Amino acid sequence: MTSRVNLTLVGYNGKSSSVAVNFDDLDAGNFAAQSTLMNNLSNAVAGLSTGNLKKDSRLASETKFAVSNATNPYAKRGTKWMVKCRDTNGNAAGFEIPCADLSLQSPGTSKLDISTLAGAALVAAINAGAKSNDGETLVFVEAVAVTRTLKLPRE
Repeated sequence: MTSRVNLTLVGYNGKSSSVAVNFDDLDAGNFAAQSTLMNNLSNAVAGLSTGNLKKDSRLASETKFAVSNATNPYAKRGTKWMVKCRDTNGNAAGFEIPCADLSLQSPGTSKLDISTLAGAALVAAINAGAKSNDGETLVFVEAVAVTRTLKLPRE
């Protein structure tokens, strides 16, 4: 079994969306190191999103934040960074970060500019300790801006 960090962000309209990433099992011998790795990922995700961090939930602990709706009108949960990774076996893995800050795109593309402080922080946090569902080490491949639309009910 692996440990997991779950991050919940809230957008401009008050709606929430979550990100979940696996790490090594937590035990007395690695708790401090794994907590640092999870903190780095949490900070990197927050740096890539225009939404506000609402909750950081982990297998060993949960932190709730006093949060209000994001003040940025572009903080929409349907605008996401689709983060693509590969594990050590070559299998694809990834997650999405809601309320993507699109000002962090590489010019002329929909990809995250990993030369920015926020982009580099995400790459470093993933490569330092994120795990696949199988417990394999993940390596960052790319992050692409995507938009998820809500389906309207039929009349």
